[in-house]
Amino acid sequence: MVTGLGEAAQGTAVALYASARGTDIKFVSTTGQCHDYIAGFGFEDILYSDELPTAQLRSNVNRLIEDYSPDVIFCCNSKTTKNMFHPESPQERPDCLIVSLDSNWLFEDMPAFFDRFFVVFPREIFQRNRNYVIDDDRVQPVGFVPSGYEFSQEEIDSCKRKLGIKDEKLVFAFFGRGVTLRAFLIDTLLEAMSEMEKAGKKIKTVLLTDREVQRPNVVGIKWLAADRDFALYLAASSCLVSHHGMPTLAKAILANV
Repeated sequence: MVTGLGEAAQGTAVALYASARGTDIKFVSTTGQCHDYIAGFGFEDILYSDELPTAQLRSNVNRLIEDYSPDVIFCCNSKTTKNMFHPESPQERPDCLIVSLDSNWLFEDMPAFFDRFFVVFPREIFQRNRNYVIDDDRVQPVGFVPSGYEFSQEEIDSCKRKLGIKDEKLVFAFFGRGVTLRAFLIDTLLEAMSEMEKAGKKIKTVLLTDREVQRPNVVGIKWLAADRDFALYLAASSCLVSHHGMPTLAKAILANV
């Protein structure tokens, strides 16, 4: 079950791993973006509108679960999917393994019907995060699941030529969009670039943002047509600067940034 692109990136990565080992996978999503992303990997996805009343959405999903009779229900993540699936009593709980794939900011309410909470942070980072003191054996940090696409060296070199990269190091930066934008981080990045250039470093930055940035050696991109383009820019980069976690870091791992 998926409601956001970050969760879709991690969910499809897990699904690719499982399907390669003979597991039958069925997704349920509530946004067109997630649906298209999942379908792009060849998985079946049942799309329900996120504008449906919660009771109706849960009823639709419950009927689907009853018909499909899964061995595992995989929620990406335990909070955003609760409008889709949330057994109110033990009697309503499906008789199968129920797990979630969460980032570490989600542990405020931990429903009893979950068997496992898989955390997409390395164990060392999760344990050092003093914002959370969790005494629950169901929580298991598993690290990021690499997701995205693999590219040939020819594709990467072509991307660099398109950006005018010669002997510079390419930095990829993404600080959110709309309500998630952290504009102050853009200013911090530009200041850091100035210091590096003064030190003789040759760098060029691709900045994915709605904000207008007029500066030498900065390529501003407001929108990428496809998620694959996002991953290609990552693969062509030497460094990632970002405050976004699940999707971007997982893709950076696969891209060897």
